[in-house]
Amino acid sequence: MSLAGKQSTKFYVTTGAGADKIDPTRKTDLETLVGADAAKGNDILINDNILGPVIMNIQRMQDDLDELRRFVVDATEIRTIVSPLPTTNGGTGLAGGNDFYPVRYARVVLNTATMNDLDHEHGSQTGQVLVAAPGAGLWVNPIDIRVDIDYAAAQTNTRADLNISWDLGGKVPAVGTNVLYWARRFGVGITADTQWAFRKMDGKQIFDGDLVGSRINKALVAVGTYNQPFTPNCFTSCTFHVAYQILPQ
Repeated sequence: MSLAGKQSTKFYVTTGAGADKIDPTRKTDLETLVGADAAKGNDILINDNILGPVIMNIQRMQDDLDELRRFVVDATEIRTIVSPLPTTNGGTGLAGGNDFYPVRYARVVLNTATMNDLDHEHGSQTGQVLVAAPGAGLWVNPIDIRVDIDYAAAQTNTRADLNISWDLGGKVPAVGTNVLYWARRFGVGITADTQWAFRKMDGKQIFDGDLVGSRINKALVAVGTYNQPFTPNCFTSCTFHVAYQILPQ
């Protein structure tokens, strides 16, 4: 439902040179009078049997406007107070059922030291978070992942893969078992800045054991393998672009 057209009109304008422009001096005088009357509770107007009811109704309209403004400061407040709304109405899309769940975007930059540390055997055992754990009863559904490589030197380790997985809590990622996206020989052969794509593990068993338990409220992470680390200091940085959804259990 949309708002109907505005029906009220201005008593005066404050700009331009038309006949409907209020005299600035008179406007200042009126503002002074309004302030003085307000300090006394507008007692003259309120005690008038004709104008008093009008003032009361104007006050009620003011209260209604204040209440409306409290809910429409910005779109975030609407979603926070009224949520969950269907995404067609600007909501989060997390009401359950058959709602449309929006595609979200995360941009994560990993510096040289962090990329050096991604090998599972010699560095980080848990990987680097690309999308935080979404909360109880929810899971991250990655749709597409690309990486902008800021080149520093040759990456010559041909067994240094890069994997995307739900947080394994230190478990070694393995293609065909618990890897969602896979970049084989990540960065090998490039001689300049470039974008690197990941292969989605279509047609593969994604997680052994309990699929639901493996994904619920788990962060999406980038993690290496036991095979090889990246050639030290070969990346100035890597910028991950992640398209994903947050879905209910």
